[in-house]
Formats: sequence, structure tokens, C-alpha cells
Amino acid sequence: MKFPRLLSLCLALGLSVPAASVALAQAKTPTPIKVSMHFNVPQLSWYGLYWADEKGYYKDAGLDVSFQYLRGSPLAVQATGAAQSELGIAAADSALAGGIQGLPIKVIANHLQKDATGVIVDKAKGPVTSFKDLGGKTIVTSDSTTLATLLRAALKRSDMTDKVKVLSVDPQTVCTLMLAERADGCTGFEFAHALQVKAKGVEPLFLPFNTDEYPILGHVIMANSDFLAKNPEAVKAFLAATARGYAEASADIPATVAMMGRIDPTQPKETLPQAIKIIADLTESPRSKEHGWGWMDDTSWNNLYNGLADGGVLKPGYKVSDLYTNDYLPAKK
Repeated sequence: MKFPRLLSLCLALGLSVPAASVALAQAKTPTPIKVSMHFNVPQLSWYGLYWADEKGYYKDAGLDVSFQYLRGSPLAVQATGAAQSELGIAAADSALAGGIQGLPIKVIANHLQKDATGVIVDKAKGPVTSFKDLGGKTIVTSDSTTLATLLRAALKRSDMTDKVKVLSVDPQTVCTLMLAERADGCTGFEFAHALQVKAKGVEPLFLPFNTDEYPILGHVIMANSDFLAKNPEAVKAFLAATARGYAEASADIPATVAMMGRIDPTQPKETLPQAIKIIADLTESPRSKEHGWGWMDDTSWNNLYNGLADGGVLKPGYKVSDLYTNDYLPAKK
């Protein structure tokens, strides 16, 4: 609303000029949205949010977006549930844990449509195209991470539980034994650990836990339930701007590489372009191609949840559809 029109309206209602100025300020006041991030330094998988922020898409949508960097997905879930932030980004398993605990959160988008983790093996040790090819091999993981549970679930689905030796070590040294040729593979992220292994001179083969036959969703965006109920249009505007950010950034890899290299100068320049390409692929799935950016379904949620419940990480009996909604996502273009 332009100032003369607003001023005339306020005067017609008997408001003074100062009151009209206040009304004008209120009309232009952006909605503050703090987003709890699941790590304490910028992550490459957030490039769509950074793009939207730098291009001014949040501001244009009437939003004042800020990022709160935390140490881990559980903290991001807790902060969002406690209304210390309006929105949050976290691993899907942490969001599930929060939902099971009864935290007032609702997952509103799945920006990484495919889980980014899997098993990294040395290509020189023979062809590996499925988990059935891991027979007789030693795979290193860390029981303190979700990856260990996903590994055992994948081995169980392939009837390979008793045919693969699984070792657990400190999460910071998971791939060290493989690099020292004391193990055949390790669990990790495709856009991080696999590229780090390659930089050490080992040509990696990556077996993802997510497959077309067994889809597992990756990281998600969640909202505080009270904020969501009171500010549905602001949430829709945020997701529309974020979807635009991911679409444009994924379509311009060189510009995205330059942006992320500037935001986090510690990123290794030699692997950054490949990492961004991997993440861009993770943002798409058959679900998103059919329904649009961020779409979720019970299948991808249950595939993750059932594996974690079977592994004793999460309590069984939870209804995953209570945790998420697609109602605030932008329409498919």
C-alpha cells in the first residue's frame, strides 16, 4: 500500500498523522524468521538458502531471515521445538526423534530428497554394484552415528548381515582404516567423505543407502508448530523463496561454487564443484519430479524410520504422517 493512500485511509478513520506513520511502518515490517542450522559452520547442502538470501528473495517476500548455527541436528530440532527459532534444518532421523518425543515441530519440506550417505569402497579391490557384492569384506562405521544403523539395515535387506564384517570406531576416523588398507570400506557422505577419500589417492565406489527401490529422504526443513499455525503465509513465502534459491543455484553450478567458496573459504577448491553437483542431484527425486520441490511421502519416511526402529535407535509404533506436511510447499511449475 502506498503512503498517500494509507495516509488518506488513516485520516478518514480519524487517525492522526503520527498514527498513520505507525500504520505505514507496521505495513512494511517484515516477518522475522530465525532458522536453526544443524551445524556450526556453513554447509554446502544449504546453498539454496544462501542463494535466496543473497538474491534478496526472502526480503522481497516480506521476511527478515537470519541463521542460527548450532552443533548438530538434535540441537536444531530442540531449538525449533522450544521456539528459540521459528524454523530449523536437521537430519530426518533427528526430526523423527523429536516427533516421537512430542516436541511441537512439523516438517514442512525435504530439500535433500535423497539421503546422502552410504558405503565407500576402494574401486581397486574389485567391482561393487550392490550390497550383495560386499560379501567377505570389512566395512568400518561408527555406532554413535545413524550411518551404522542404516548400514546394518541395508545389509539385512540384502541378506548380507552374516557375510560382512562391521567394525565400529570413532566417527572422526571412520575411513582411516580403509586408507591404511586395513579395511575394505567405510560409511560416509557422498559429497564429503567419498571426495576426501579420493583426494587421498583412493578411487572410491559409492553404494548409497537410498535407492530407487528403497527411497530414503535426506535432510529436512521444519517449523515450530505454534509459529506455523499463526504464520502460514510467511512459511509459504519462505519455502517458495527457498525453492527458487535451490532451483537457480542448481542450474548455475559455477556461480554456486563461487558463492559457497566465498561463504566458507575453508572448502577445498579442488573438490567443491563436484560436491555441489552431487548435492544438486540429491535435491531431486521421482517424488519431486512428480509433485514439485520439497515433496515428502510416507514411503520415504517409513523406510528411514523402520530401519532405525528395527535397529533400536527409535521407538516403534510412530505414525510418520503426523510429523510432516506438504501443505506449505510451492505448487509444481
